[in-house]
Amino acid sequence: EGQEIHGLEGVRAFATAILAASDDRHAIVQQQVTEGDLVVTRFTSSGHHTGPYRGVQPTGKIWTTEGIVISRISNGKIAEDWEVTHASGL
Repeated sequence: EGQEIHGLEGVRAFATAILAASDDRHAIVQQQVTEGDLVVTRFTSSGHHTGPYRGVQPTGKIWTTEGIVISRISNGKIAEDWEVTHASGL
């Protein structure tokens, strides 16, 4: 399911929801490549599903997300990014 997130408040709300859904979630950067103002990151994150997320009640199962993010950097900050993820365990 695609989801567009806009602005700093949108990012904060998304991050808050993810952290509330999995209080032991952690992420590992598998690979990162830069070229010009672009940074490509391949990552894996996982944790137990301990809180509600998008209407799904906690299952206690391990929730794993794998993804690739392309970020455009401007003035030392992420100006925009594009992400493709696959989540399992919900």
